[in-house]
Amino acid sequence: MNILRTNKHDHHERHIRIMPTGFGFSVTLQKGLQSVLIGFADNFAAAKSMAFIAAKTKRANLDVLYLEQKLKEDE
Repeated sequence: MNILRTNKHDHHERHIRIMPTGFGFSVTLQKGLQSVLIGFADNFAAAKSMAFIAAKTKRANLDVLYLEQKLKEDE
């Protein structure tokens, strides 16, 4: 039972985050408190596209967040 709880909790701690920078947007993979840079984009549309590609190429379909809001790919 503890293994199921740990895996479920770990899944919620992993997501892709889009963050505005002074010159565009960064896209990162968040693993709990760790952050791994995926790349930079000049505009939001490019950052969103990059984020959803990264979210689908990981083992699980990860959530994509921007300003703490979960994004949908078709929005």
